[in-house]
Amino acid sequence: MKALLMLVGGRPIPNALTFIHEKPDVIVAICSEESFKEEWVQLKQAIKKLSPATTIIKEPPSLDAFNVEAIIETSEHELLEHPDADWVVNITSGTSLMTLGAYIAAERCLRLRDMLVKCWYLDTAHSRVIPLVGEKRDASIFYMEVEQYVAAYNYNLRNASNYMNYRSRYLQEDWKVFARRLGKNPREIDLLKLMLVKAAINRKTSVTKTDDMYQFLLALENAGLVRNLCEEEDYCHFYLSDEQHKFLNGAWLELYVLQEAQSARFFDDIQWHKEIIDNDPDRKAKSPFMYKEMDVALTYKAKLMIVECKTGDGGLDDLVTVADLVGGRFVMKVLVTSRRMENISEDFRSKSAIKGIRIIAQDELSRVGTILKELAQTAKQR
Repeated sequence: MKALLMLVGGRPIPNALTFIHEKPDVIVAICSEESFKEEWVQLKQAIKKLSPATTIIKEPPSLDAFNVEAIIETSEHELLEHPDADWVVNITSGTSLMTLGAYIAAERCLRLRDMLVKCWYLDTAHSRVIPLVGEKRDASIFYMEVEQYVAAYNYNLRNASNYMNYRSRYLQEDWKVFARRLGKNPREIDLLKLMLVKAAINRKTSVTKTDDMYQFLLALENAGLVRNLCEEEDYCHFYLSDEQHKFLNGAWLELYVLQEAQSARFFDDIQWHKEIIDNDPDRKAKSPFMYKEMDVALTYKAKLMIVECKTGDGGLDDLVTVADLVGGRFVMKVLVTSRRMENISEDFRSKSAIKGIRIIAQDELSRVGTILKELAQTAKQR
């Protein structure tokens, strides 16, 4: 029998990694008085979502986090309840004294009882497992998908509603190709913005005719992104459907970032236009989310990156609101904007820095995939 003893407290990710990858038959948890009231309630639900075949043996004891002897005694007692099991003891999320107590118990059981026990500390900052007792573990344990990461915080993931009716169309190759064309062509981004200022849905729109504008509109029509294009003296006329307008007014940038991230061939998982939902009726202080969408979400070695894509203003508060649901300061936050950096105010840049948000503006848009990769790589040093 494979068994997991884990200390509960702080971030749920280190514990989630062990029950996702080690696939224990049974789990025993040890909590402080504080973590029993807060973290354990959510982690128990996460176990049911991410490791449904695992049995939680019993409700964990609630201990004084400063009583080392009690922690040693309780940990050793739980291990000896199943002396023939293949044990993993994950001490990562406990307080300093709790980790010391669980380590001592694991070491005693290995040395004095000749039990099969491994005691690990998961260094998530550097993606390595520190083996304190027993066998080592390789870094494959740090693989985590976006949905698993969100579930570790006892939330669920689903397709966001904004593009729900058009999602399959936006993911077809021709419009994805045009999204890449826009992302690599700042001049056409500027033409698009001029065009959208005048644009009306399902009504005739007129823009001043220039050679550049007409050629751009012609390319849009050939791609199926405007219809009924015609010239009349100094104006170009066209129609936009709601589907086309939503694509040109923002979805194209999300799809461009998605494709560039995929082309980097680096991230463990990449998701486009998802929203976090709370379907736990027992969650305390339950209230509707003010903002819950993730334009592009990526994981790399059990770290989450959320990318907010904006063709207009704002985005900082939305990013922080979502990140706070699933790790807060441990989440990498990026704002990708089609605006030029020179047109972004110093005040906006200062606020983004304070909130820990990296801005990627039009000036860097052609390298967005490389920049996201570099951000994920350097995040492990934080």
